[in-house]
Amino acid sequence: MQADASQCQSFVIDYATTRSAPEPLAMRLEVTSFTGYLDEETAFVTYGGDRQVYDSGSTICLSYQRNKIEPDAVENKLLQDMNRFNKTSTNHPKLKNIYPTATLIKIVTSHANLMVTATEDENWRPEFLPIPTFLSHIATVNISELRYENTLSMDVDRVGYRGQTFAFKQAPDEREGGLEEIAILDRLRDSPNIIDLEAIVVDKDNLVRGFMMPYMHHGTLEDIQESELVDGSAIGWPLRLSWARQITRGVVDLHSIGAYNAVLIDFLPAGITKEFAAPEVVVKFFEEDADLESVLTGPADIYSLGIILQCVAKEKSSNCDFGDSGAPVWYKEAVDKCLSINPEDRPSALEVLDLLCAGE
Repeated sequence: MQADASQCQSFVIDYATTRSAPEPLAMRLEVTSFTGYLDEETAFVTYGGDRQVYDSGSTICLSYQRNKIEPDAVENKLLQDMNRFNKTSTNHPKLKNIYPTATLIKIVTSHANLMVTATEDENWRPEFLPIPTFLSHIATVNISELRYENTLSMDVDRVGYRGQTFAFKQAPDEREGGLEEIAILDRLRDSPNIIDLEAIVVDKDNLVRGFMMPYMHHGTLEDIQESELVDGSAIGWPLRLSWARQITRGVVDLHSIGAYNAVLIDFLPAGITKEFAAPEVVVKFFEEDADLESVLTGPADIYSLGIILQCVAKEKSSNCDFGDSGAPVWYKEAVDKCLSINPEDRPSALEVLDLLCAGE
């Protein structure tokens, strides 16, 4: 198998005949989660089963490391791609002849050939965590009762549950972080500025698989702006300013309980979305053995908030600069303060809110 671009069309869609099964394995296949550390990455892949029913298929683990001998290796391209959607749809190599009982697949490029090794290794399985005592008061829903409808983002699905529609955020690769997010939502359950926590989603072993939130039928900010461009209706500045204030109030509430930890920073399994991360976070991320926690602070959140406030003001969804947004000068000045290069020069969330509430 040659390690060229033709191998990077779709992840294992060539799941053809196997060595130990009389019939081909199911063609449906999707990457469910990633873990990665710049030079190594693993992807947990689900195939077969009923797409609408969680845990109804089989799962394998795909593993690859940085290839220092062959710079153009497929595995290097995967590691270098910071876009998680690309990793799951367009950049994974096609793999053939993987037998049904295989649990771990390793790929490595050697002499321009992609070598695939499949083994039966029980140690790869993802480990989920039990519900800690301090979260035991929250309602739970078994994942088998959810019905997948469609994917909203990499870790969030739209699901049906007992005749209603919800958003299901799956447990992240860093399991403790998922529990922390649930704890934050629980602590702020009375805040009108923070989305509600509907229930913790568990599996048959009562391990945490994620949590349910209300489904927002109008979609994301980008969805709304795209629909504005399509139907020609303009979203007036008063409404945009109202959104900016609501978002900032949410950040004020989060910071009031010391919830910083990249609340507004989009982290990918093998990188970050640099456009939304503060400069000090980007620099620290690419340092060897970096202590990322040291820069996941309130000021880092404020920088990301500034980018979001730009997006709220803009009239086009192609980028987040102001352009012809029609935002008043005072608003742009408030955003510029958030985007100060020096973290010490950025205002607090409450100060940003005061600036937004003072202007009209």
